[in-house]
This record gives sequence, C-alpha cells and structure tokens, in this order.
Amino acid sequence: MGHYRWFFRILIGIFWVGWFYFWIWVLILLKSLETLTLLN
Repeated sequence: MGHYRWFFRILIGIFWVGWFYFWIWVLILLKSLETLTLLN
C-alpha cells in the first residue's frame, strides 16, 4: 500500500510542475505577442 502513496505523490508532483510551467509559457507567449503587436 505504501508504494501507491509514493506513486500518487510523484504523479501529483509531475502534474503540478507541468501545470506551473504551462502557465509560465502562456504568460511568456502573451508577453511576446504583446511586444510583437506593439512593434508592428
């Protein structure tokens, strides 16, 4: 039963890290799009 806990912890950890990085990339893309539109 202990192995399941570790598996879920790792899975949730990967999920949160992926979600966090996804939003960072979204913000970077939005910032870059804003700068591109301002330059044009």
